[in-house]
Amino acid sequence: MKRWTITKTTIAATLFAATAAQAQTVFFSDDFEDTTLDKWENNIILTGTVLSNIDDGGNRIGSIVHVSGGRTGLGNSNLSGFSETRFEALFKVKALTLPAGCDIDLILGRDGYSAGTQKTFVQQLDPVLTANVWSEFRVIVNNDASLVLNYDGGAESVATGSVDVWKDGVKITDDGALDGANVAGSPSKSFGFIVNKNEPSVTVLVDDVQILGFIEGPANFTSTPDTQLTLNLNHPDTVTTNSIITSFVPGSGGTDVQITEINLTNLTHAGAFSSLTFAPITMDAFPSNTPVEIVFDSNAASFTDGSSDKATGSVSIVWTELTTGLFSTNTIAVVGNYNNPDVELLVGPLAGLGLSILTPATAATNTATVWYNEGPAHTNVQITAIAVANASAVGFSTIHSLPLTLNDPGPSNATFEVVFDNATAGLTHKQTASADIVVTWHELGSTNQTSVLPVTATIINPPAGPLQLSFTGAVGLNAYNGGANDFALQKLNELGKYTNSWNFASGGNQDTAAGYIEINSALNNTRGIYNLIENGTVGMDNVGAVDVEPMTNGVYRYDFEYEVKNVGASGFWGIEAYALINQGASGTVDYVEYDHGHPGFVAITPAGQGIASYDLHSDGNLVGAGNVTRTNGSVTVNITNGYDAVFTMYGADNADVRLYDINMVRIGDYEVPVPPTSPTNAVLDAAFADGSTTNSMYNEFDYDTNDDPSNTWVYSASTTWEGGSLKLLSAANTSRSLVIITPAGTAGYDDVGANDTIALTSGTYTVSMDVNFSANDGAGSVTVFSFGGQDATGNVNDVRLDLGEGTNDAVIVEQKLVPIVRGTAFFTELARKDYSANTIETLTFTGLSVQEGEDLVIRWNGYANADFSLIDNVQVLRTGGAAPVGFDAWAASFSLTGDDALPGADVEPDGLDNLMEYALGGIPNVDDASTVAPNITLALDAGTNWFYHVYNERTDDPRLSYELVRKLDLVLGVSWTTGAIEYVGESAESGGFKSVTNRASTAANAAFLRLNVEKAD
Repeated sequence: MKRWTITKTTIAATLFAATAAQAQTVFFSDDFEDTTLDKWENNIILTGTVLSNIDDGGNRIGSIVHVSGGRTGLGNSNLSGFSETRFEALFKVKALTLPAGCDIDLILGRDGYSAGTQKTFVQQLDPVLTANVWSEFRVIVNNDASLVLNYDGGAESVATGSVDVWKDGVKITDDGALDGANVAGSPSKSFGFIVNKNEPSVTVLVDDVQILGFIEGPANFTSTPDTQLTLNLNHPDTVTTNSIITSFVPGSGGTDVQITEINLTNLTHAGAFSSLTFAPITMDAFPSNTPVEIVFDSNAASFTDGSSDKATGSVSIVWTELTTGLFSTNTIAVVGNYNNPDVELLVGPLAGLGLSILTPATAATNTATVWYNEGPAHTNVQITAIAVANASAVGFSTIHSLPLTLNDPGPSNATFEVVFDNATAGLTHKQTASADIVVTWHELGSTNQTSVLPVTATIINPPAGPLQLSFTGAVGLNAYNGGANDFALQKLNELGKYTNSWNFASGGNQDTAAGYIEINSALNNTRGIYNLIENGTVGMDNVGAVDVEPMTNGVYRYDFEYEVKNVGASGFWGIEAYALINQGASGTVDYVEYDHGHPGFVAITPAGQGIASYDLHSDGNLVGAGNVTRTNGSVTVNITNGYDAVFTMYGADNADVRLYDINMVRIGDYEVPVPPTSPTNAVLDAAFADGSTTNSMYNEFDYDTNDDPSNTWVYSASTTWEGGSLKLLSAANTSRSLVIITPAGTAGYDDVGANDTIALTSGTYTVSMDVNFSANDGAGSVTVFSFGGQDATGNVNDVRLDLGEGTNDAVIVEQKLVPIVRGTAFFTELARKDYSANTIETLTFTGLSVQEGEDLVIRWNGYANADFSLIDNVQVLRTGGAAPVGFDAWAASFSLTGDDALPGADVEPDGLDNLMEYALGGIPNVDDASTVAPNITLALDAGTNWFYHVYNERTDDPRLSYELVRKLDLVLGVSWTTGAIEYVGESAESGGFKSVTNRASTAANAAFLRLNVEKAD
């Protein structure tokens, strides 16, 4: 007998087939005599760290487990008839050595055994083994919650919830307790041996393992299939067979089962089914797996007309358990399918036939192919007519010779021609016509049928212009690396290098079969491609005759068919056209450069160098952030003498931008730029279109907003003016801010035309801007503040802003973003927008109220690699008078007017004027002084008596200031002072108020306390 041995805390096993005990059935055995481990779930891994499971045809009942993380994964068994709460395990074990501290266990466990929590029983083997000596074990488990298990003919028994263990024929455990993790009545589905990895190295041999179940009740007879047997018969065959596999599990008597009858009943077609298996059949070896073979005969069923048909019936199998004399019947439905499909004529291409008429041609022809899929009863096919139907325009016809006989099925070389002549229809560029080509045919000797081929004709006749391309034809692709890296900036004045081609760094390709050129981006990058045309020259032309015209002077429109696919959650795309202005010759310093690749999500725009710049027409770009199904689009460029033109496409975050065709056509004269003017209500108007940033940018980390420059773009680091916009870039572990402040009474920043913005006064304002935000790993925000109460200069009463930090901790960043207030200065946050995902938008804040004497501040912040790759068209517009805020809004809410609305008025009166009512949370027209006035109590603390003074303090108005003062004599000229006043604490804010507690000692003979409240204007 073979032995399988593994050293270093591993296990060797040999299993064999056992004989059945009375009222028992062997449910698993494997003696490895075939030299394979095919009944094991996985091959054993001989590394000393992992051993895999035993598997019996998918019914897992045993496991040998040894993993670095502990015991895991003992399998399960669901064999029909096996009582998993009452069973017997037989095996032999030998340990070659038994070093001190070794631990060899037999484990029985429930389904899902893991780290000991699913154990049913554990038998420690090492204490009862003798080194290098085989021991035979027998374990009888009874985990039934109520029934005693009798075995060995009733001579032995196991109590409920107990186990008997025998060694070498001697019972060493009688009614032993199951494991503490056991659940009474639960099935045991695992069997295995564990050798602890952390114990001394041992070699254990396991042999002669048997798992036997105690059968209770009658025999169990099953069939596969158990509900329906299907037999399929394909013409021209006339007979087929299929089998029902029968099996059994013996009953408690342990006797054989006999099939006594096999009957075919309920037949829809007499004689369609018969049996090749005849009763009686004795099934004397569990599980037997005896086939009952059924025949389906189409001739006997009289299926003779060549059509597909079906017969049905039932198979009744009568069986008995020999010792009981009781009979049972299993009935299985039987279905016979006779398949003889009709012939099918196909006209291709199956997706439809396309015809393209390229100017100057007026007609086009394309070839259609016909073939057929034969049925089982094959005959030739003949086409008798081909006609045009459902035409949307005149001009369709066919060229053919009929009748056409097809002698063989596909593939076929039988064809006919489809023609479209546009001379009569008069369709123009990109217009289409459609029709159905109807083919009439029949099998020889049969009736007529029809097949339809849809046909579409497209006219390709682009208007004259500098560029005409269809991407069904190859075009020049220029993968450029600049000699440095794939994404070197490209100087667009190198016209000899880049005109008449499509230039890209990576991701550009063409599919002529599908008819498109595309730029592919990837998960964390942006990729671009461009086509450049030099002024006074022609672009590319692969449509019909070469008839393009030079690009000179005028407004030109690029017309194209495009598609955008696969845009990721953070993705976006753009199709744009730019006029390139004042470019010098190749090699000079005056050029526009194009950055066609980024390692992040940044919209790709050109950048001017030297005196060169670019212009984007108001209709010059098409951008988006989602997929677009195939459609038409256009962008416009304004060209005058000396201007070059560049057409660009880009995508980010897996966006694929596809172009199917493109034409450039002149649509009007050059539009002389009209000097821009700011709106008459603009306080700030920034378009960043100037070629210079002189006196516009100021670098500072701590910005004293009343001392450092105003109406200037103030930043800490990583802010640049380029491409006609601002960029604010953060980095890993950094926070970066950009700020512009417009002081009260001054006109704001203006780079649009003449300096014609108006002064900032009290009023209601709208703030708007274009932003392109890339989150990367971080976040950002745009915030609008009003600052008040500042001195003209100095650091006594002022507001300071922190513009840069070396952190990406969101909590710290937010703390540092809070303006720092000194003295009587204050700030109000008027609006804020937070960004955590890639966003391209026009951001607008409306209804922002600025009071007299207040400054207006806009701040952009990004941290942890978050970037504002574009900040553009920033405007502050005055839209109305100042809305009441603070005290004035409060007074209006109580309908106070005239003198009654003044801060010093006491309307009730209750002794508290309006300002004190407002500051303490009172109601001005209700006598409520007793409930809102400060509360004073006397208390002893550490031997000293104290007056405790508690008052409400409003938290939503930074213009209010509170001061508690003390005086010892009201008659003598003693000043009120904050001396001897001790601050005790304050409550959390609730409903716009907090409770503030102070105290003063009572040591003096007399003392007076007064709460002063002031409101800054």
